[in-house]
Amino acid sequence: LEVLQQVKNIYDVEFKEAGDLQKNSQSSYLAMERYYKAQDKAEANLSRSSKRFDAASNVFAKQNKINVIRKDEKDNPYDRMGEVNQYTRKIYLINFKLSKANAGFMDAFEAKKASSMERERKKTLAASSEALGKLKAVKDFYGDSDYKKIAVKIASFRKKFASKEYAELAKFTKNSKKLTKKDVKRANQIINELNKKNAAYVQEFNLAGRALRQKYTPKQ
Repeated sequence: LEVLQQVKNIYDVEFKEAGDLQKNSQSSYLAMERYYKAQDKAEANLSRSSKRFDAASNVFAKQNKINVIRKDEKDNPYDRMGEVNQYTRKIYLINFKLSKANAGFMDAFEAKKASSMERERKKTLAASSEALGKLKAVKDFYGDSDYKKIAVKIASFRKKFASKEYAELAKFTKNSKKLTKKDVKRANQIINELNKKNAAYVQEFNLAGRALRQKYTPKQ
């Protein structure tokens, strides 16, 4: 009963707290990080409680001479599901931080503020380098590297654009009254490529994350 009450408290308190944090999780990197940490904590406590319940059940079965058939605990699908949740959150958080930096540049571009664009471009460049460094330290998930690979592809794409194309856009914005037809054509080319690749990469990233989670979600 004590274990069952603990499980109830986890759902009533810890998962509720995580749910409350989720409401504002998209507002900033720190908000998203707090939400994921709360979710990880709740799931870890739930896993520990589940193991305590299994242990108590085994003692009860032994005392009452009940034969209980259980699967190997090492192959517990719920443990693997918890691992994949933590893994995908780690990679998502790295990408989320970079996307926020990139959004800062795009906001400045929409506002046509050249000085802000240059400042946000440098932030995006730094964030992309940081993301690539963190992703390099992330191991494959039991041999599956698809989700990590697309995250690396996105970070590399952001770094390339922050190094060159974003600098061009900032220059065009600064000299907006002196642009040639060639400049305008180049600016449109950059924007079209950015929109096309960004949409494709985001879709690929989301699909890879969903596929990885589904692969390790226990079948009912």
